[in-house]
Amino acid sequence: MTLQERMKIASILLVYPEKNFSEILEEIEMVCKESEDKLVLASVDALARVPVSDLIRCYVATFDMQESTALYLTAHELGDSRERGDALLRLQALLRGAAFEPLEGELPDYLPLLMEFIAEKPIGMPTDELESRLAVACQMIYERLDEKHPYRKLFELIRDCLPSGQSPLQDEAGAILLKPVVETDLDNLPYPLVYD
Repeated sequence: MTLQERMKIASILLVYPEKNFSEILEEIEMVCKESEDKLVLASVDALARVPVSDLIRCYVATFDMQESTALYLTAHELGDSRERGDALLRLQALLRGAAFEPLEGELPDYLPLLMEFIAEKPIGMPTDELESRLAVACQMIYERLDEKHPYRKLFELIRDCLPSGQSPLQDEAGAILLKPVVETDLDNLPYPLVYD
């Protein structure tokens, strides 16, 4: 199984588990049994062992209710800082530049969306920086999941698909410190700034 196929499967498994999630798991398991990809099968098995209703509660409690395991890249990198808006705009431009539209109602830094983008990106499109950023965020989430957590194996699969994330610098709140997303150029403004 190729890295792109594994990343696509991981992106499907990481979205909110709808009522038909068990059927999706069965389909993925059938495809993966042919390739004998042990890590994908272990991820599917860990999720399949939990009833869908319990998995939904687990998903919400883990990814929606806790900032430290949220599924939004820039939230891990920048927290609630002002730079997050600029980072979201840059990600949206990257996706649109590849004719890849975000899911309705989702921010462009939603991890399953970015993983699907990497799996389906145009040939030759450079995404090394994005993949490294994803690797760091996914490593942080992985480290915060209990060994018995049903999504831990999935994050192990994701880590295996991405380059090794270097440990980033963090502030006291745990947000990753990045270089500024947008550099401000205040030289030679075409008009004076006047405030009343």
